[in-house]
Amino acid sequence: FPVPFAGPGGGGNPPGSASVDYIGNNAPSRRASLASLCDFQVTNLRHGGAGGNGGKVMGKALEEAAVEAFGVEFWDILSRGISLLWEPEVQTENMVVAASRLFAFGVRIQHLEQIGDAIGQSFKAALACPCNECGLHEWTDDQSEAWSWCWEVLSADIAKTIRAQELRHVQLVRDSWEAVKASKSSVDLGDLFYTDLQEEAPQVIHLFQRPRKMQAYLFIQAMELIVRFGEDPASFFDELKPLVIRHIKYGVRSQYMKPFGIVLMRTMEHVLGPLWTTDVSAAWKSLWTRCSCVVSRSLNVGTNLITVSIVNGDLCQLRRAVACAPRCDRAKWIVQVQVNGSVLSPLYWAVRDCKYAMARFMLRDLLTIRADREEYYYGAHLLFESHPDLVSALCRESPQLVSTLFDGLMWHSQAVEKGKVRVNYYIGELYGAPEGDPWASPLAVFCAEGKPWMFDHPVLDKVLQLKWGRLKLLFFAEQTVFALILVLFMVGFVDGASELTCSQHTVNLRRAVASMSGIVLLVMLVLMHVQIRSGQCVRIQPLPKLPSISFVTPRLLANKWNTSRFIACVLIIIAALSGHCNQGTSRSDQGSTWNMHVEAWAGLLLWIQFSQILVTSTRLSALIYTVGILLSDVVRLLLVILILLVAFAAYLTCLSNEGFGEFGQSILSLVRVSIEVSKPDLIEVGGWSLFMLLFFCHLHPGRNAQHPRRPAQPVVRDYVARQDGVRQDEQGVRRGRN
Repeated sequence: FPVPFAGPGGGGNPPGSASVDYIGNNAPSRRASLASLCDFQVTNLRHGGAGGNGGKVMGKALEEAAVEAFGVEFWDILSRGISLLWEPEVQTENMVVAASRLFAFGVRIQHLEQIGDAIGQSFKAALACPCNECGLHEWTDDQSEAWSWCWEVLSADIAKTIRAQELRHVQLVRDSWEAVKASKSSVDLGDLFYTDLQEEAPQVIHLFQRPRKMQAYLFIQAMELIVRFGEDPASFFDELKPLVIRHIKYGVRSQYMKPFGIVLMRTMEHVLGPLWTTDVSAAWKSLWTRCSCVVSRSLNVGTNLITVSIVNGDLCQLRRAVACAPRCDRAKWIVQVQVNGSVLSPLYWAVRDCKYAMARFMLRDLLTIRADREEYYYGAHLLFESHPDLVSALCRESPQLVSTLFDGLMWHSQAVEKGKVRVNYYIGELYGAPEGDPWASPLAVFCAEGKPWMFDHPVLDKVLQLKWGRLKLLFFAEQTVFALILVLFMVGFVDGASELTCSQHTVNLRRAVASMSGIVLLVMLVLMHVQIRSGQCVRIQPLPKLPSISFVTPRLLANKWNTSRFIACVLIIIAALSGHCNQGTSRSDQGSTWNMHVEAWAGLLLWIQFSQILVTSTRLSALIYTVGILLSDVVRLLLVILILLVAFAAYLTCLSNEGFGEFGQSILSLVRVSIEVSKPDLIEVGGWSLFMLLFFCHLHPGRNAQHPRRPAQPVVRDYVARQDGVRQDEQGVRRGRN
């Protein structure tokens, strides 16, 4: 739905042509409460607004689908309206949106009173019948009066929107706004509006301090949103929620709406000129009245003592505001503020505005244990429930507040017993739910985004102790399996590498290692399949500077230790199946060379993954962490050296000097010169080649690290010595000839 009304002949009439006149209700008795108003017998349904279409009676010819849609629509309006009686702001939003749909059904203002009577009589008829479920059997005067009041409240909001539609205000506003945009640029419109606003209300101009073009763009966007209020109320209210939240943070108040509207009307009149007719003026004023009322109510609801204190940055005012709250509601006041159906977190607001003193006060107040005669109050559970990403937000945006959070999650007694104090830890939220995603738990977030000093706090140390106590047996069992694979690999592949032909003992060991690797590989594949099916994947960016280059992998392979194990198992299986022991060939055969490389890489990866056992020691774990950082630096250094090698080798190869005739030979010669091992003969090297060789030695990062002041001295000394030798030989030849 909505399904358009159809005439007796099956043809639909244009929107705005249906009218309903309720005469009576002859519906039979029903046992349950009414599910929709489509069950009511409408005895007289005319077309043509106020009956100006000839009074065509539809009666039973009305299509069943249209009746169903019309009834469901009213049932939805009543359900929402009655459930939101205590939230008038949200109720108004729902009625405005519903009114637009009712207008498309053909409902007009003159129908609202009759529809209200029809619904009231329907309720009366339903309650007058015996009802064993609801327990009501009569329609009292109090119920009739209450229903009349309820429908009066609902229909008042509906009538405003329908009246605007009937008077074509929506079309007039859209046409005039398009004319304004066609006659003036966005910058000119913005300048005109803000200049007039500064004269009309100088007390609000401090809210508009952005650059001129940006301010003009925001003004145009705001006007588009206002115009869309009449065309599509649903999308307007969807965009209104974040808009109101931002304006509350800026310090905007509801009383600013009046001067804003005055200046807006003057701006539109100035730009439109003769096109600003009485009808256009009435349309814009009606639109602004309805729109500003909605925004003002939202600002009033979202503006309280706590939000005002955060806007002003006044910590003392925040303390007084929180002190006004009852103890049972004190935590709720701090963790959330309801704004037009959305929830705003004062804590996140203070953190992201760098008001850390206020955020620290909120955390301490939330994590303080209080009590009255009824019960104890402690806001830790509410804090994590309303801020599920609290740990990640604090680690990324304000790490200095993590200590405050930890201090609040630990209570200690003032009494000292035998040199110790009694401590209670409230770490259920940090530990994580057993059925939750372990990689999304707060502890996992601390490992990924936290600072090393955070793990020195007793709270996080306690969480780690509990986790390790439950998982250490699984960890050691896993390490034992891979240690056994490593031992068998060393005996079957490494010790047997010297054998030209394999003994039966070596063959059996290799098969055992391959079988164990196959079982481990199968288990890892099953776990990866389960993770992919459950969405437990992570996006890896190998080059952080190039975020577009990334790939998705199961979380199992996101761990470097598991990746090395997975690759090692694959390589072991390949080496066992394609090795010379299975093929009956000698290890010295040329075809087995690649298999030896496979075995070598498998052994390297097995030993690398076995180093994970060192994390059981804090000092060794710190050493591994340091070595990992060092290796990353070494990799970057090697990358730079490789680029220099290729560049200078290409240059020297093109000159075709002795020792640099081929590209591979040039690279090898440069490496020898760099490390001063088996240096090539440079006697026949030309001038330009020698110059580039000296320049390479000067730029080489490895040589600069060894000889920061004299990078090219050995090459120069060697070249000079050889030239001296040549000259001495030439002199000896001359003396012999003489």
